[in-house]
Amino acid sequence: MADLNMKILIVDDFSTMRRIVRNLLKQLSFNNVDEAEDGDVALEKLKDGSYDFVITDWNMPNMTGLELAKELLEIRPNTPVILCTGFSETVGGEKARRLGIRETLMKPILADDLAQTIYRVLDPTNRNKKKIGKRVLIIDDDRQIRAIIREVVEREGYTALEASDGRQGIRLCRGEPVDLVITDIFMPETDGLQVIREIRQGFPGTKIVAISGGGETVAGDFLGHARLFGADRTFSKPLSLSSLAGAVRELLEETEQEFNTAA
Repeated sequence: MADLNMKILIVDDFSTMRRIVRNLLKQLSFNNVDEAEDGDVALEKLKDGSYDFVITDWNMPNMTGLELAKELLEIRPNTPVILCTGFSETVGGEKARRLGIRETLMKPILADDLAQTIYRVLDPTNRNKKKIGKRVLIIDDDRQIRAIIREVVEREGYTALEASDGRQGIRLCRGEPVDLVITDIFMPETDGLQVIREIRQGFPGTKIVAISGGGETVAGDFLGHARLFGADRTFSKPLSLSSLAGAVRELLEETEQEFNTAA
């Protein structure tokens, strides 16, 4: 259980973003929150007092969030750091972890994503427990989206595979069947609906998650078709990563239960 009196420092050069994160923390009952508008101010605050948690933006002038984290952890090596990044920013999760950053959080930040991230950092006992044999295939023509979803899947302890289009994804399934497929709808050549149709025909036991952007109305229409074609869960973009992680866990637990029942 998280200590609601813990002292949290938010670092971001945009006051609007600091206010958004502060309000999200308030929704989660964290009220002992301080702010810093850049890395230099944050380091001064960290020298003068201890914080239980630091949430920092990645893209800031003069000192990036990665640079801040590196200096911060030299001063107070046990301080948990969450790094916030946007879809257009490239920072590898492995690189962040090497620097000592506990978690990365994608923008736009949602309250449930923030809550789950904080709880994972404070209670890491369930992280990185490999679920042997569980394989998740991510199909999306956007490399950054694949990388984001891959991190979600691997954080849950599953093996992640990637395909950049529907045709390649179907070929991977035929070569070595997977337990779960996460597929975008709008892709060149072979779209997600065709992927769902072929997987349902060839691999009826495989769980499927469909994702789509294009606005609420467009995404809703196509995700409705995806459910008719056999998708087990659907999500519109931007994704709630904690909700996606929960769906991955639930579907793969169902797969395990179905296997045990059949055995």
